Amino acid sequence: MSLSSAINLATSGLTVTRQDLDVTAGNIANAQTPGYTAKTTSRRVAVGNGDTIGVLSNGTKRSLDLQVQKQFFRESAATQYTKLMSTYMHRVDQTFGEPGTPNALDYGINQFSSAVQGLVTNPDSQVARENVLSKAQLLGQQLNTASDNIQTMRQEIEGALGDSVDTINNALKQIERLNNQIQIHSIDGTEPSALLDERDNYVSQIADLVDIEVTHGENNTFRISTSSGTTLFDRTAVQLQFSGNSNVTAESKWDSDPNKSSLGSITVISDNGNRVDLTSNKSFRSGKVAGLLDLRDNVLVEAQAQLDEIAAGLAESLSNKEVASVAATVGPQTGSDLDLSGLQAGNRITFTYKDNGTGQDHTVTYVRVDSASALPLSNDVTARMDDRVVGIDFSGGMASVAAQIQADLGAGFTVSNPAGNTLRILDDGAANTRDVVGLSATVTLTTTQDASGKLPLFTDGGNGNKPYSGAVDGTHQKVGFASRIQVNTEIRNDPSTLVKFASDTGNADQTRPKALYDALENTNYTFSYKTGIGSKATPANMSVTAFARQVISYQGGQAETAKTRHDGQTIAMNNVQSRMDDISKVNTDTELSRLMELQSAYSANARVLTAVREMLQTLMRM
Repeated sequence: MSLSSAINLATSGLTVTRQDLDVTAGNIANAQTPGYTAKTTSRRVAVGNGDTIGVLSNGTKRSLDLQVQKQFFRESAATQYTKLMSTYMHRVDQTFGEPGTPNALDYGINQFSSAVQGLVTNPDSQVARENVLSKAQLLGQQLNTASDNIQTMRQEIEGALGDSVDTINNALKQIERLNNQIQIHSIDGTEPSALLDERDNYVSQIADLVDIEVTHGENNTFRISTSSGTTLFDRTAVQLQFSGNSNVTAESKWDSDPNKSSLGSITVISDNGNRVDLTSNKSFRSGKVAGLLDLRDNVLVEAQAQLDEIAAGLAESLSNKEVASVAATVGPQTGSDLDLSGLQAGNRITFTYKDNGTGQDHTVTYVRVDSASALPLSNDVTARMDDRVVGIDFSGGMASVAAQIQADLGAGFTVSNPAGNTLRILDDGAANTRDVVGLSATVTLTTTQDASGKLPLFTDGGNGNKPYSGAVDGTHQKVGFASRIQVNTEIRNDPSTLVKFASDTGNADQTRPKALYDALENTNYTFSYKTGIGSKATPANMSVTAFARQVISYQGGQAETAKTRHDGQTIAMNNVQSRMDDISKVNTDTELSRLMELQSAYSANARVLTAVREMLQTLMRM
């Protein structure tokens, strides 16, 4: 080997060792940098004419397992989803309150019920009357506050969705910029590791928000799509858009039909300008965005429905009275007459008949509406699932009402308006194909004077102290009622009406207090399955107070379940994070040991050059 060959060998050794030192120093310097992956180098022999002429570097590589990274992205999305759900479910649980504590809804309901019970014992006590009104007012305020809190959360979420879309768009644009640089550096097969780390950091931002799948190709190309298959990046970034609502209320709802929706949807704009509604397509299945949508459109809507159901139950139980029919006969036909005086918008007529051909009973619920624009009605207008719901427009008078019911029931019955506000339904007489089994109505009282003992204690403060009747014209009165419920101003101004249901009612008469207490604690009502209590097939049937207590318990259980799920997901995330760290995180001990090896190698190559120099100097002196 010539001296010049030795110089070339030692010089190449110094060059490659210096490059390795740079990589090692970079690893040590970035040991605590988030998203940094440990870099490694390797070498190969430089060969010329069959001889070793030096050493070459194979370049820098990242310590990264792509399969583990894919799992990391999946678990990141799942963790952000469960974290968000746990956080908000805890807030909802706090809104409803811990059972038995002064701020809890059940405490307010128990206090109100106890006050009414106290009035039963002392109906002539002014203190007892004022106590009922005070507890009723506090309960109403609790419902108002709880409803406002739920809608505040939905408003926050609407804003957070907009922020999330902005973050995704920015990350995709940065990924596009970095990807262009990466492709330039990857043409010769090298790995621009620093750029790849930076690109992956932006991918991680998206993975927290949306469940994604990353597919890698040659020369560091890659594609990002949602787990449902929607492409977010493939050489170029897509653009997402979100048009949020700046004033979210209980009436605000998302609908797949943009003409009916009052909440924002996330859409993607393709290269040709076409828009695809990703919310409607359910493209997001995990990640923060999926959690935000689930909370806004399902979880918090259910919580609001529970509050509204409690508020509606309180109002209706105390102000609704049942009106029974009387038997009616015309020739061979038999049936019932029902007085509909006082029937309010949203009030119901329940008609049950028997089909003698099958022997089965059928129930139809006719709901009063005051405008044909409200028709047709959904069967979900009533909580019971064994009836068929039909809206009847009362704006044309009783003759029109009878005609509409006749058209619905068909030839098996005769429906008429014999006088005043009387509705008459008769069977088909001698043909005997149908029998009238029952006919009744539920009527909302609008005044404090009624022999039933009921009274409109709670009213709709958002509609000028209007009695709550469950009207379904336009926006259903029940929606958001918890935010508007208040104590009837007429009763607040005259507490004696809590006892006096007629001009000649005595001060110590227990009739009304007993009726009110019985309506709260001892009378069962059917509640909508949309509250999450009960099911569509078997909706909850219990007293108003029992239902309210059930709701409190339900929310506590939901919060605990959400926390448990997040705790489990956190363990899964920690496990995959640990695997990522084992593979990709810088081990300073290893790097320091490597540094000592490189230092020795550098010194050795330098000594070779020194030895060659001394040999050359010796030759020059000869």
